[in-house]
Amino acid sequence: MRKTIQNNSIGSSKKGNKMYTYPTITNSRTFALEIFQIQQKKALRDLFLTKIIGKNNDLLRFPERAAGKIYNRRFLGVSEIPIRKIVGTLARNNDFDIKFRPLKKHLRDRWINLYSTLDPDKWPPIRVHKIGNKYYVEDGHHRTSVARSMGREFISAEIWEYSVDIKEACSCRQQIIPTNCQPLGTCTA
Repeated sequence: MRKTIQNNSIGSSKKGNKMYTYPTITNSRTFALEIFQIQQKKALRDLFLTKIIGKNNDLLRFPERAAGKIYNRRFLGVSEIPIRKIVGTLARNNDFDIKFRPLKKHLRDRWINLYSTLDPDKWPPIRVHKIGNKYYVEDGHHRTSVARSMGREFISAEIWEYSVDIKEACSCRQQIIPTNCQPLGTCTA
């Protein structure tokens, strides 16, 4: 008599006495949908809680003063960057929270398609802008979100670096407060 190893993971199918753990297209999309919904619920819960206590849970915006210094930027090439150092965006701070979890329903289909590929190494690099040791996403918000939810630590990125003094780039109207700026919007720049 043969023993069958039971696998309760999503995407397993049983044929005869054997258990196959290869996900089908429908099951991998269903699994990705569940992950999306979990991530979105966590993001919305945290958004609600941060609003109650008066904190901000939005992605940081790229400093406006740095954006005007295009002549001070240079292309560093494509390399792997730590996802934890990606702190903001150039334009989509309302679609994702500070942990790059999806907030909006319209992000679902693209997010699920990326998650379903299950091979982030084949994704094109994201495009980021670097100031100091922080990165701001221009292109690749969904890829960053999915990679974070998968627990990846690094992601391939095209990097544009701005040689702007952090003090000069500090904008008191933004959520970001560099170490050389005073709290409560009183910037020393």
